[in-house]
Order: sequence, then C-alpha cells, then structure tokens
Amino acid sequence: PLVSRSRTAGFIQVISVSAPGGEGLRPTVGAGGAEPVPAIDAPSAREGLAAQLLARGHAELPGLTFATGSATLSEGRYDSLAELAGFLTENPGASVVLVGHTDATGSLESNIAISRQRAQSVRDRLVSAHGIAASRLGAEGMGYLAPRDTNLTEEGRTRNRRVEAVLLTLD
Repeated sequence: PLVSRSRTAGFIQVISVSAPGGEGLRPTVGAGGAEPVPAIDAPSAREGLAAQLLARGHAELPGLTFATGSATLSEGRYDSLAELAGFLTENPGASVVLVGHTDATGSLESNIAISRQRAQSVRDRLVSAHGIAASRLGAEGMGYLAPRDTNLTEEGRTRNRRVEAVLLTLD
C-alpha cells in the first residue's frame, strides 16, 4: 500500500492482486471521486485458521491479549497461535507476515509503532514457544489504516484492535 497524508486527511492506495478467476477488492473511481470500498467481513468463527489462510490469504488471530498500553503479549496459551504453528509445521514451505492493527485513538505514527511491536511480540512467541523459524515470519504494523469496524464506538474500536496472519508463500 501507498500511504500519504496532509494536516487534515490521510490517503491510502491499495492494490489487490488475485489469481485468475479469483476475487479481489476492486475500488472504482467515478466522476465525483473515489467510491467507498465495501468493508471486508470478519472471518467466520466456524472456519478454521488454516481454511481462512488458504481461502482468503489472511486470518485474524483471535484471543490475543496485551498488557494495557503495552506491546507485550500476555502470558498463557493461545489457541490461535497453536493453530497457526500447526499450519506452518504441516506446510514447511509456507511463510506469513503478522500484521498488527489498532483503533483510531492517538496519532498515526504511535499507532503504527504499537501495532508493529505487537505483531513482533506475536512473532517472538511463535518462535520461542512453538519452534517456528523466525525466517518464516514477518511482523508489520498498519495502525488504524485498515479498520474492520467503526472507531466511533467502543465495540468497533475493540474489533479494530487485532493481529492477523497474511499468507505470503505456500510451496
């Protein structure tokens, strides 16, 4: 993505590539400017993480908790990390990038920093607790640039705070 901003607005250009016959986001521009891009629905809880990665190319890692105001992943077992580690173990040619997301509270710079640090914390846990090679895992932060829901309600802000795994390679 290409991101730019002015004092009063932020702009994001996203190019989506999909396999022939596959579906990708196709934003359109009309005479009056850019038309809104439909929101991406949250993955169904009924689908397993592996199925989401294979079908959509990305999957949210639910249930992760971080210390308040911190990027440190709280101690404990996380089923979503165990499931991702299992997928990566079963697919030794696969690699993913972990992408942190925040709500829109605070500056863009601080949100990108904390989201990247949280993704890094998840990456570190996959390496240390699950034995996944660090070379197969990336960590990036999007801050509030890819909201899943409105930032006008606490419920929406909570949904926007997440870490996702994005499938990069699958051999």
